[in-house]
Amino acid sequence: MAIKQHISTFTCLGGGIIGSGWAALALANNKQVKLWDPSQKALNRAKDHIQTALVSLGTNGYDVANVFQNLELCDTLEAALSNSDFVQESAPEILGLKQDLFSQIDALVPDSVIIASSSSAITMTQIAMKTRHPKRCIIAHPLNPVYLVPVVELVPGEQTSQQTVSMAKNIYEQLGKKPITLNTEKTGFVLNRLQETLWREAFRLVANNQVSVEDVETALTSGLGLRWSILGPFMVYHLAYGEKGIADFFAEHNGAHKGWADLDPPKYSAKKASEITQACESLGNGKTELELMRERDMALVSVLNALNLKD
Repeated sequence: MAIKQHISTFTCLGGGIIGSGWAALALANNKQVKLWDPSQKALNRAKDHIQTALVSLGTNGYDVANVFQNLELCDTLEAALSNSDFVQESAPEILGLKQDLFSQIDALVPDSVIIASSSSAITMTQIAMKTRHPKRCIIAHPLNPVYLVPVVELVPGEQTSQQTVSMAKNIYEQLGKKPITLNTEKTGFVLNRLQETLWREAFRLVANNQVSVEDVETALTSGLGLRWSILGPFMVYHLAYGEKGIADFFAEHNGAHKGWADLDPPKYSAKKASEITQACESLGNGKTELELMRERDMALVSVLNALNLKD
């Protein structure tokens, strides 16, 4: 059976930050959205997150005046999957839980419906092991906040069909996303492997008392982060080495700076972890989660507008 190319009903399974973010983005793109979570508390919290996200999306050029009425909070998985055209699973990162959930979804929706997972590390080959139709299952891992950051990484499993990959790419583009596709599965995919590498070095520098949490944040937000919003690591080096570009970098350094080779996982004490936690809380200035989300979103909207990345 052919994979559906156009969707009107978008099902979100999981009412956390990621699941509610997907719901907000789908609502802003005039989809009927069904949201399910086994926790009523999570569902109630999801409404707050979605409303906060819709304000940000409205500032970013979407017409969200009446879209909240297209949201249906479902009491059961069966209700959430009824008449669904696309399923986005954003359950906790627990293999057994995801396997069982995918098996249930697979039995409840036609095999023309793509089942995507927001998993940030577990591969689709693992997740889809209990399904009858693994060909329509794919990883679609976003970057938080889902509704503003355009990238989504598509990672097919060993049995995912090329049609599923192509149709998923098309559907996410309809939602304003910028998909990247991995050719083969790799735990952690692209985004988190890059992010983890930077995180480890940032943690090491702070744990070794070489720099403060505040100054690491400034190094990224007022330095590398600004440049990276325009150029990725390859083009940064290509421009940095003059007329011959990155070829001179490889000739001079053989692909790596020898003086920066001590990049093993950082070691730290419980005391240092507590100090870092306190520093992060201090940077939050006592603001609530939703207040910090709103502040972050408005800054991101300004960057997106400046770089014209919305479309």
